[in-house]
Amino acid sequence: MAFLLPPLALTSLVYGSLVRNYFHDDDFLNLYRIVNRPLLEYLLEPHAGHLLVTRNSVFALSYYLFGPRPEFFFSVVLLTHLANVALLFCVIRGFTGSAQIACFGAALWGASPLHEVTLGWYSVYGQVLVGTVLLVFFAQLDQLAKRRLRQVPAAVWVLLLLAAATSFGLGLAIAVLSPAVAFLVLPPGPGRRRAVFVLVPTAAAIPLLYLGLHYVASLYQGSGTLETTLNGLNAWRRMGVMLWQLTTYAGTYLPFSPLRTSIALPALIPPALVVVATAGLVISFPTTPSLGRRQLLACVIVCLSCYCLIAAGRGQLLNARRLSDLEQVRYHYVATIPLTLALCLTLRHLTGRIAGSTWSTNGTLAAWFVAALIVHSWFGLRLSHQDYARRETTQAVSTIRERIAAQPPGSTVTIPNRSFVTVGSNWIPRTRFPGWAGVFTIFFDENVVNGRRVVFSDPDPNVVAAAAGGRRSAGLIVQGEQVVKPWTSTPHKAVRNP
Repeated sequence: MAFLLPPLALTSLVYGSLVRNYFHDDDFLNLYRIVNRPLLEYLLEPHAGHLLVTRNSVFALSYYLFGPRPEFFFSVVLLTHLANVALLFCVIRGFTGSAQIACFGAALWGASPLHEVTLGWYSVYGQVLVGTVLLVFFAQLDQLAKRRLRQVPAAVWVLLLLAAATSFGLGLAIAVLSPAVAFLVLPPGPGRRRAVFVLVPTAAAIPLLYLGLHYVASLYQGSGTLETTLNGLNAWRRMGVMLWQLTTYAGTYLPFSPLRTSIALPALIPPALVVVATAGLVISFPTTPSLGRRQLLACVIVCLSCYCLIAAGRGQLLNARRLSDLEQVRYHYVATIPLTLALCLTLRHLTGRIAGSTWSTNGTLAAWFVAALIVHSWFGLRLSHQDYARRETTQAVSTIRERIAAQPPGSTVTIPNRSFVTVGSNWIPRTRFPGWAGVFTIFFDENVVNGRRVVFSDPDPNVVAAAAGGRRSAGLIVQGEQVVKPWTSTPHKAVRNP
């Protein structure tokens, strides 16, 4: 396992500072819904076409365990990513039989700049969980193929695939494709038949689960949540453009880990790399052993299916323009797993024809790691820790504390409500996240602080009406300078630190 240490070390060097990240955008919206809505409603709520029962469960559990302490949230993200690097190492080594290639592939993927937004934005942590499920599935298929597992882990597979399908949209593709992947990766025999027999009903149930949860959500939301997602399927041209952009972007920056994605590369490099990679696959495919061909085909199918699903769900947002780097990097975490595995399978086949000693192979690998360290020190990824969000949150919480402390115990503290730019007020209206009042519900355990009742005055009647149905927001937001009725003091809890 000595070859596992370099990928973990390089990944830790590139992404170790994740623990300094802060919440932003949808993170605050999720925290507000956790404290303000019934738990079951929050768990079952789809968002932007995703089923998020598992991700929402993890989000809620993290808040109950840690409170609004982002360092704990992102420590879990970092540990999950390191676990995925270790799993990918095991999968590549199992598929290729080479610890050196597994070391290279795990480091290439783990330190890739394509993961910056996925790992640095807790709201898309579900995508990281989908990656974990995919890697465990690949690892268990490899164990079955080598008969190190005596029987198909049917219950484990069903639970994992359901968790993936309800963590992020890409999990739907993984679950639906699981029978085909098992059929390709496993050798012919009773084991393959049993695996496909177990996976086919699960794959068939996923579309029913998707429609059912959207229908349930429409009952308590009062409007359909599926129509907007399905309408995007009409934008065929935009979907094709986005699919091309995603694949060329991944082909550009995956081989150059751990470079920043902001480095401008010549315009011809992306299509050239895609052409070279495709040519390598085509050339090596006919002469690859049967098992290797099936493994390669499974990787290509999973990778393209992930990108097709992203293009289908987000292609309607593309208005004849190229996606920015910020829009790009959030989509590649899962799809680059089979892409990296296919690259390593091809590399194994090509290098297998070249005679070389263990010393030369290890020397080449060591030279690559030295080069990666040099490149990272000069041009490496510098994570954005969302310091602007931390500053705005600290200012809001500090001002609220000062307003509360300025009033005598037993009084009602009326604070003018303000917008909270960090949440993205341009696309998240204050009826969904009511500015400073929303921040208050996240960082203060109840609406009575140190014997003082707190209310926020807001001039927008729509914000007041939307808040009336919440667990914490009901009575917290009032119209303008409305006079609040007297209240009875109750035991108070300590404020949480931002």
